[in-house]
Amino acid sequence: MLSNAWSRKLIPDEASPFQSWLDEDVAYIITTAERAAFLELTTNEDRSQFIEQFWLRRDPTPDTPENEFKQEHYRRIVYANEHFGGANPGWKTDRGRIYIIWGKPDKIDSDPDCARTSKLAAEIGEVLAGCPAHEVWHYNYIEEVGVNQNLLFVDANASGTLNLIADTAKRNSIFDPYGYYVTDDPEIVAEMKRLKSHVHDFELSAAKFKELEETISAGIGRHELAFTYRSDSIRATKFTTIVPIAIEVPDREFNFHDEEGIATARINLVGRITAANGAVADIFEKSIVRKLPEKPSDLGQTNVPTYQYMALLRPGIYRLEIVVQDAASGKVGMINAALRASIFEDSHVTAP
Repeated sequence: MLSNAWSRKLIPDEASPFQSWLDEDVAYIITTAERAAFLELTTNEDRSQFIEQFWLRRDPTPDTPENEFKQEHYRRIVYANEHFGGANPGWKTDRGRIYIIWGKPDKIDSDPDCARTSKLAAEIGEVLAGCPAHEVWHYNYIEEVGVNQNLLFVDANASGTLNLIADTAKRNSIFDPYGYYVTDDPEIVAEMKRLKSHVHDFELSAAKFKELEETISAGIGRHELAFTYRSDSIRATKFTTIVPIAIEVPDREFNFHDEEGIATARINLVGRITAANGAVADIFEKSIVRKLPEKPSDLGQTNVPTYQYMALLRPGIYRLEIVVQDAASGKVGMINAALRASIFEDSHVTAP
């Protein structure tokens, strides 16, 4: 029975980070069946495996190491917190929630004269006094809601927070596209059982550049090709820290050759992030192509190509290994260093 599946909490202390993942990281995108199945898990190992499966099911390119859906989801959370926060964190606001679920609107209209706002308010039976702070978000299409959707956000009480004005049915369809309700529906129960039975099926995608991946595994340092990297930490949620990793390779390290009058070079790279327990937390790869209208020697060393990868990690200390290789010369460079995903303390957010 799932009668109390929505309100049920995980075991305190030991499972609290996983509760944060459930209640904050994926609160708006997890389905009823997935939530119920996750709440039935009893070990942190199973919870971690479930989380990997959760993102894998949404990966639009499962044959590559990167998960574009996951990357975009956390980018939206950070954006919501930075742009819509006030008395509450941005992800908890109406605009934040819609932005996280549906992404950037096709058009935003502040409508200072209230002409369009008044018309929309009349359509949904609302009366607005004066011309309060507001925005109209236009989406060309919202799945299962319809085309040409105008969403009206109004600060009716001058509280500094814009709230969605809409009838109940439309509000629910926009806010709850994945079924935030408690149910004993046989199909939901069956899906819950399926999810639990497949909790250990996840396998991290292997890098395409197998030779470079093997170089990492061999652990033998090679420094024929010079490059640098830098990293930082950005808070996304209590459970997840975004760690941007920027890799810089100077022009002089590229082996340029002429292709139809254009100086062209390619460097392949593979990165691996390993947790303290030896488990691979993430893998990324990239082929950096440089095309210059002139010979590199004519340009000096002012152009430094940079590849940036956004790692999504639980707070902690990791091992970062990066291997780069010039495709033409075969020269290889390696970096093996500690990587920190910082812990961010909760801070009180005050209204502007």
